[in-house]
Amino acid sequence: MSEAIQAIIEEMKNMSSENKTEFNSKFEELKSKLKTRDDEYDAKFKTLDEQRAAFIKTEIQPIIDNAVEEFKKAYKNTNGSNASTHDIETYGKSFGNFMHKVKVNDQKLKALSENVGTDGGYLVPDVWSTEIQKITLENSVFRSSGAKVITIPSPTFKIPVLKYSSNADGSQYGGITAYWSNEATSFGTDTKPGFEYVELNANKLIGFTESSEELIEDSIIAIAPFLQQCFGEVLAFKEDAAFFAGNGVGKPLGIKSSPCRATVSRATASTINPIDLVTMISRFKGSLDRAVWMVNQTCLPQLYLLQDNNGNFIFINNYNSSIQGQKYVGSLFGIPVKISEKCEALGTEGDIGLYDLGQYIIADRSGLRVEESKDYLFNTDQRAWRFIKRVDGKPWMKSAITPYKGSSTLSPFVLLT
Repeated sequence: MSEAIQAIIEEMKNMSSENKTEFNSKFEELKSKLKTRDDEYDAKFKTLDEQRAAFIKTEIQPIIDNAVEEFKKAYKNTNGSNASTHDIETYGKSFGNFMHKVKVNDQKLKALSENVGTDGGYLVPDVWSTEIQKITLENSVFRSSGAKVITIPSPTFKIPVLKYSSNADGSQYGGITAYWSNEATSFGTDTKPGFEYVELNANKLIGFTESSEELIEDSIIAIAPFLQQCFGEVLAFKEDAAFFAGNGVGKPLGIKSSPCRATVSRATASTINPIDLVTMISRFKGSLDRAVWMVNQTCLPQLYLLQDNNGNFIFINNYNSSIQGQKYVGSLFGIPVKISEKCEALGTEGDIGLYDLGQYIIADRSGLRVEESKDYLFNTDQRAWRFIKRVDGKPWMKSAITPYKGSSTLSPFVLLT
């Protein structure tokens, strides 16, 4: 009911019985408005009925008529005689009998459907997503965790460094020492620093693939960008694995193969104990601000259960916060823990390591170079792609450090063995 009509009714309810003239006036006004609304209602639904009738006539009736004709054809054979015994059983003895079977949904009748190819399924095309689902490879650990990245201007690049293998007197910075002396006495033997250099080479890391021109033209995804993304991720994964364990021959020298690493023998085979971690910290020589534990995920079940002598858990969960601007799973003795499948599995040297990756140098000769050729496989109408990256990496130190006091060497890279 409209607001105007409702208002008139409320006014009429409040009128006294003596005010008949005003009451009659309001009544006539109400009757006029109701008639107008009734006429509008009739006109609206009359239009809808006309539209429905026209739609049935132009859209629905031809479908019904066509279906009836098809049913009649199915009921008669090519000679115009009645259908065979099998057809009579299926369709009925007369057209009326057939329509009754349709009405009661007789299961003997076959309807067009998309479940069976010959019944109409072939008319429904398969639709493929334009997005390929994949699990993204692990991001570069070294590049995201503080390694020193430089761009080298030539295939071979040398960096001068101070010798740093011992803090014993006479060996600091390669040979510098200092003397306590009295007034007007000889200074003693002169000393000087020692120098060496780190050589970095542009090792080539390559990916290669081929594709037919038909696939490039007909595929629902753009092949070239997809290949660039996939190969780029694989090459980044491959170089990162070499930063961990490369032997330095035609590839980066990894931490695990570096002569400057320090190793700690575990107290129990294939086990990580609190004393192992404390010993690793005692052998660490690097920046604690950059220090990070790198672990294989197979180590986590043991790390989560580690307790000190008072029963306090050593591993602190850190799922929802950030340490040093990076996401980590937790911390051990206040040092963040990062998972990498490039670390060795539990029980193998390097399953857990304590690193200052700022002491590791990554040398990029260039970024990822992507090249494609139609000429290489011209006679087979194929296209070839190659993905190239020239990179090196190694710790700048040549050996672990002998401390001023004590015999166990120190290093920015400490691995559990």
